[in-house]
Amino acid sequence: MNIDKKRNFRELGGIKTTNGRVVKKGLFYRSGALGYMTQEELEVVKGLGIKHILDLRSKKEIESLPDPVIEGADWHDICAFTDENGVEKDLSPEGLQKLIEEGASRHDISRFVMRNLYAGLPFHSAAYQNLFGMLEFEETPLLFHCTAGKDRTGIAAILILLVLGVDEKDALDDYMMTNVYREEMIEASLAKCKTEEEGQTVLRREGVVLENAVHAIECMRKEYGDLETYFLKEFELDSEKIKRLRELYTEEDA
Repeated sequence: MNIDKKRNFRELGGIKTTNGRVVKKGLFYRSGALGYMTQEELEVVKGLGIKHILDLRSKKEIESLPDPVIEGADWHDICAFTDENGVEKDLSPEGLQKLIEEGASRHDISRFVMRNLYAGLPFHSAAYQNLFGMLEFEETPLLFHCTAGKDRTGIAAILILLVLGVDEKDALDDYMMTNVYREEMIEASLAKCKTEEEGQTVLRREGVVLENAVHAIECMRKEYGDLETYFLKEFELDSEKIKRLRELYTEEDA
């Protein structure tokens, strides 16, 4: 696919499930903001037959860098993360940097990212509920993205993969691929760091840290006991609905 890797654009198709099947290709695409793409890259996206684009960013982020129009695709903007008062949070790399600068210390932002952001992302999310509604009504192919395609998008991808029967480790491996796709940006920022602590902040800002996603899944289990109950309570997906989703979106591994 002729799209620069730093756009963090990729699909979930081909990832194996625990029962020997694979996620079907050409249905689920994840990305950073489309506004960063060149016209040539956008032409590639336009050729994928995408029906829906789910923009997980805050309105402030969208106003700063609007998505270009993708003919044939319906565009939905539903912020994937708000605070306890319903205020949208800017979780772009720039937004995270602002939180760092506002914090009393580097430790404060680490605690925010781990305990507040990732602990809250999987719960009561209108964006993710909308996403699973699209799956149930067979509204694919679809593309979901935030600014960097890593945190909000990363959790969305993990949820899709888990509900389709992908092993937790493999879902986390896909999450961590962000650091491969955004390596150029990460390395450029790391080169400016003077301490290991600064380097950890860069990874959270420009890339992803495994423990954050692991923490999110642990919070799902802590809240509901197991992932099956999580999907039932958060998205009204019972065992029969999950079975249907797996029939729709996975296939025998060729």
